[in-house]
Amino acid sequence: MTTAPTTAPNPAPAGPDSDPTAVDFRPGTGDLGSFPRADWERASRAALARLPDAALGYGDSRGLPRLRAALADYLGRVRGAILDPDDVVVVNGFAQGLAVVARLFRQLGIVAVGVEDPGSRHTAARLAAHDVDALAARQRPPLRAVLATPAHQFPTGAILGADRRRRLLAWADTVDGYLVEDDYDAEYRCDQQPVATVQGLAPDRVLLGGSVSKTLAPGLRLGWLVVPRHLADDAARHKRQIDLMSPVPEQAALAELLISGGYERHIRRNRTRYGQRRDRLLELLATHLPEATVRGEAAGLHLLVDTPTVTHEADVIANAAGHGLWLSGVSGYRGAPGPAGFVLAYAHLSHDQLRRGVRILAGAIRSASNLDHR
Repeated sequence: MTTAPTTAPNPAPAGPDSDPTAVDFRPGTGDLGSFPRADWERASRAALARLPDAALGYGDSRGLPRLRAALADYLGRVRGAILDPDDVVVVNGFAQGLAVVARLFRQLGIVAVGVEDPGSRHTAARLAAHDVDALAARQRPPLRAVLATPAHQFPTGAILGADRRRRLLAWADTVDGYLVEDDYDAEYRCDQQPVATVQGLAPDRVLLGGSVSKTLAPGLRLGWLVVPRHLADDAARHKRQIDLMSPVPEQAALAELLISGGYERHIRRNRTRYGQRRDRLLELLATHLPEATVRGEAAGLHLLVDTPTVTHEADVIANAAGHGLWLSGVSGYRGAPGPAGFVLAYAHLSHDQLRRGVRILAGAIRSASNLDHR
């Protein structure tokens, strides 16, 4: 956990939408074309049929009881979390969950949050936007909170091991602090079962956040925040102050999808689909960039590709953009200088797009390397 900037990584010109042949390797979403429209329609119809009129009024800011119960069951079974439905606050995506966390921390006198380096600059920026300083510095009060992605670190793909988890929780006990656990794309482990949450080891020290943005679609704006029991009422109050409550029909449909098993079936289908795309990308990288080192291939929706022959990431990014490839360099996620590399998202790309993208990337790296040696 170190200091890190809060600027967005590698801003690029407006973009691939205007070019149907462009390939966008930048991370952010899964395959939106895989959204289970028929399952969602059935879930919505069933949910609306059972939804009482009173549920359409101003209800509990924590969310529909049926959804919170379904989430508690799912997170307990699949993610190893320890929780009751009353520990859950339904939020409009993890972004709003961070807004609730920021208010809780101000209430607790926590004014600085440690962040991972490298790590998500967007997430750090959201905390900073709510007046919680995401940059821990020596002159500030002692650190009492950290934000981490233990199940699948962004962007490296690393897992926080058992010993480091114990040490992190021991630190939280020592300083009377908290871990904010971003359960980022934790369900998408291709070769083995997902890694359990840290929250399951210390429910009183961990605030667990997740959403359906990577499993279903970010446009649904549905997420959850699991908070320690002693903070549950305050979290509900802060959610109510922000926007009263999350939309009821969408909550009801997600509850139906979870209870029917449709949500987990969809994840299993996507896990297979994404695994095939990952394998294809690994084959292409081995062929066209054999000198590169790949990390994070065991899980998630992206790979981290270290490129030892590259000196200036920006040159590669600019060259690639000129040929219809949009990239994120790893330096955009770092607070301190480090080796060059690129974060390649693959879940939303066809095999043909992956092939075209890797060929352009290899060409851009060769061009940049030639310039460096002139």
